[in-house]
Parts: sequence; C-alpha cells; structure tokens
Amino acid sequence: MIYKLTHEEVQKLYNQLPKEDKIVYRYDPDDEYSFSGEEIAEFDPLESQISGEVVLLLPADCTFKKPTNKSGYVNLFNKNKNLWEQVKNYKNQKYYNVKNQRIEIINTYKKPDDVIILTEEDEQEIYAGKSVKLVNGKYEFYYTDEQYIDKIITEANSNLAKYDFYFNSDYPTDKIPVRMVEYREYLRTLNSEHNLEDKDIQNINVMTYEEFINQWYMLI
Repeated sequence: MIYKLTHEEVQKLYNQLPKEDKIVYRYDPDDEYSFSGEEIAEFDPLESQISGEVVLLLPADCTFKKPTNKSGYVNLFNKNKNLWEQVKNYKNQKYYNVKNQRIEIINTYKKPDDVIILTEEDEQEIYAGKSVKLVNGKYEFYYTDEQYIDKIITEANSNLAKYDFYFNSDYPTDKIPVRMVEYREYLRTLNSEHNLEDKDIQNINVMTYEEFINQWYMLI
C-alpha cells in the first residue's frame, strides 16, 4: 500500500487547519434529532496518509453540515435528507385538551396537528372557571348554568362579606346607610341556588354597591 503522507505530515496539516474547518455538529436522537452542540473532529490517520490530505472522522450522531439560527425555531436533523430542518419551536407551550378538560403541555418541538396553542387571554378565561369547546379551529369559552350559578353565588357572598363591618355589633345602627341595607337584601336574593331557581341565569350580573346606588339614582 502506498502512503502519500507520513503520520507526522498528516498531523502537521491537521494542526494547520482553521478550527472552524474541523467543527462537527451534534444532534440528539433522543430529542427529535435536535441540535445539541459542537465538537472538534479528529483525523483518520490511515485514510489521510493514503489520500494525501486530511480526512476527518465523523463521530456518531454528528454532521459536517452547520445549522443556522432563527429566533423561535429549533434545528432538527433529517438523516434521510442529510440536512437540518428549521422547525417552529412549540415545546413546553400550553394547549387545552378539550376531551380531558384540562390544560396540557406540548412535549415535542413540532406542534401536533390537532392542537391549538393557548394565549394568555385564553388561560384567563379557563381560570375564570369557564368551559371550553372548539369551534372552527378556535377555542370558545362559556359558562354552563351550574358554573354560572357558582360564579353568581361566589360574587354575591364576596360582596356581602366586604360590607360586614357595617353590621358589626359595635357599629352604630343609625349610621348604616339605608341603601347599604337594601344592597345586602339584593345580594341575598343571589347567594344561594334556591334563590336563583327559575331565573335567567346567564343574564344575571352581580352589581357592586356603586352600581346598585347608581341604578337607584337613575330611577329617581
């Protein structure tokens, strides 16, 4: 076998190569072949001596092809095409599983076809206790009658508690505003399921004390 270069000559040529010419790019087979870093390739002593030029060794799960960076995207290596593919990164974003009625996390870089990403506004609707359904590829949020009853009762009881100090035994009864007494009576018509029977639930909005007063003045 004829060698065009000695090992020492190959080593010298290898050392003279710019660092960027010796870089290889790793991908992780356990993470959708995503880009995982760089490393310096060593040379193949035998092939380099035979060919008369530096032949780099390609480590496992590496490529000589350099990926490009783009904000919000991830590089996934396509082994069949031997190239990097830039994919919009959806990993760890939230979506709503309508079937299971819960917020879930996407655990892949690529977005599953049947998944719609949640916005912050969408999350607030869910945290407000609303139900969710998909209509024409979009989330639609709504209260069931049961959910709306719970919302009304919670708001009514919260507003009742807000003004409890007026009705504390230490508070002078002659100082309690007449409209406050009327407002509490109004709230008590809304703070139990029994009181809400036969009412148009979805059109009830629990008034604040200020709204109640303003409504009274408008009737004058």
